[in-house]
Amino acid sequence: MKTFEKIRSVRKIKSSILIFLVVMLAMVGCATAQPIANFTASPTSGQITTSTGLPVQFTDTSQNGPMVNWTWNFGDGSPLDHSINPSHSFVIAGVFPVNLIVWNLTDFSTVSHNVTVNPLAQFTPVNPVGNAPFNVQFTDMSYGQPNIWAWAFGDGNTSTIQNPENLYTHSGVYVVNLTVERNLLLNKSVNTNVTVNPSADFTINPSPGNVSNTFQFNGTATGSPVVKYTWFFGDGTPAFIQFATGNQSNTTYSYTVANTYYPNLTVLGQGGTQSTTVTKTLPVFPVAQFSAPSNTVAGRVVQFTDTSLGDIANVNSGPMSWSWNFGDGASSTDQNPTHIFAPGKFTVTLTVTKNGLSDTTSKIITTDSPNLYLLRSGINGNTYYFLANKYGIPSGGSIRFAAYPTRSVLNTRLITTPTTIGTTYRWDFYGANTLTHIGPVVTTNYFIDQTFRTEDIYTVVLNVTDSRDTYTVTKPRLVVVRGTGGD
Repeated sequence: MKTFEKIRSVRKIKSSILIFLVVMLAMVGCATAQPIANFTASPTSGQITTSTGLPVQFTDTSQNGPMVNWTWNFGDGSPLDHSINPSHSFVIAGVFPVNLIVWNLTDFSTVSHNVTVNPLAQFTPVNPVGNAPFNVQFTDMSYGQPNIWAWAFGDGNTSTIQNPENLYTHSGVYVVNLTVERNLLLNKSVNTNVTVNPSADFTINPSPGNVSNTFQFNGTATGSPVVKYTWFFGDGTPAFIQFATGNQSNTTYSYTVANTYYPNLTVLGQGGTQSTTVTKTLPVFPVAQFSAPSNTVAGRVVQFTDTSLGDIANVNSGPMSWSWNFGDGASSTDQNPTHIFAPGKFTVTLTVTKNGLSDTTSKIITTDSPNLYLLRSGINGNTYYFLANKYGIPSGGSIRFAAYPTRSVLNTRLITTPTTIGTTYRWDFYGANTLTHIGPVVTTNYFIDQTFRTEDIYTVVLNVTDSRDTYTVTKPRLVVVRGTGGD
């Protein structure tokens, strides 16, 4: 019985050993098979789009494993990788042979597949918009470490340096592109625009000026071709548009209201480009002027009429003022004042102000005593003058001259009866051009009727001798004798 059990136990042991040996032989048989290396890449080609490069996922598909080691060489100089399914980013443009070596228990296998990495051309202008002449600095921002650059600036100029400059001399919108290359792989940039606006300027003549001036505006533009010039003269009138025939625009303009204006010019270039608006300051002053008699008689009312230019009196066009100085200590702020002068010679000044801008003018007003008398100081308050009933006559005409002492007119404007303090009156008449001398005419009467027969301009001299002294009254160039008259 015991022998039978022993025999069955031995058989079980032998069977287990046999199964183990079969399994081990099977494993040994598989290990001795040649491995077949292979892998897939996703993607196998592409363009670098970021600074981190083109990411590629690699997946091992080798056969006849099990594999005990993987060695990846990505062909771009990066370190070897021993992952089963690595991911790798290519930062340099080129065609890279990616190699995989796999090992099983007894042997190894290798395989290579290419990954194509294209560069990305891109750049930025430091400033894409400017006024002609406009120098633009371009900065290469390409990915893939290109080593060849081909620039086209859109104006016919090109460059092969990495970060070039280009000077644009004409207005327009220019399409700039860059083509980069590395390892025979090319990429052309998406078009980038550079806008070059024309530059404008202008002069005004005269500047400053006044409302009587016609102003000459001379506009210039840099960056031809120029399409049109648009002028605003600053007084609310519509724009004046002048289509260009060159790089100059000349026009004239006049202002009617005294004010400070801000005219401006804008230039339109090709491609819709437009200059910055150039503005100038132009003070346009009023012109002060007035009318009044240059000769008048003392004691009479003199009317002054403002005739100034510059829309002075219009309250709707801005504040205004008048300042009169009559030269005798009196003044006025009326537009059209009146004034009474004593005998003498006075400088009357008018200053007009409109919208803060002023102008001044002057006129000499000569006033004689009634009927053109002159005075000369005497003693004891007595002075003498004479009256002439007219002073412009034809030859052969007669003028009455009458002498009066001032004491007879101290309290009255007009003389009707003289006080004959003087006893002797001597009259002399001197021609300025013919040297004609009429006189002396000596009389004890205070008046004479004198006839003039020679055409000339006469100075009248009166010498009065009374009980106190001799007084001389002179009126230069008083009598004007013209043409022919009676005998």
